[in-house]
Amino acid sequence: MSVTGLQTEGLKYAKAIFDTVRRMSADTLGVSRQGYSELETDVLHYLQGLGRDIGLEVRADDAGNVWMTMPGRDRTLPAAMLTAFRRAATTTAWPA
Repeated sequence: MSVTGLQTEGLKYAKAIFDTVRRMSADTLGVSRQGYSELETDVLHYLQGLGRDIGLEVRADDAGNVWMTMPGRDRTLPAAMLTAFRRAATTTAWPA
């Protein structure tokens, strides 16, 4: 499968985001963030800023979940949604 220049740049952008979040979340076990902690909030603020930088509408609901929407021309049409959610776990670590 051939990777176009746009895909290559997109992959670099995504890798930079994951690398930054990994650095922000590093701990002795690997990578983890306590749900609803100051660190988790810092990571969400970082991601919200990225969303705003690329023109997404960004909002958080009452539970602290972040919603980023790419504005469409016709809001009456069906939409696709990707989501990630906050969870309250004591420690879940992935190797860095």
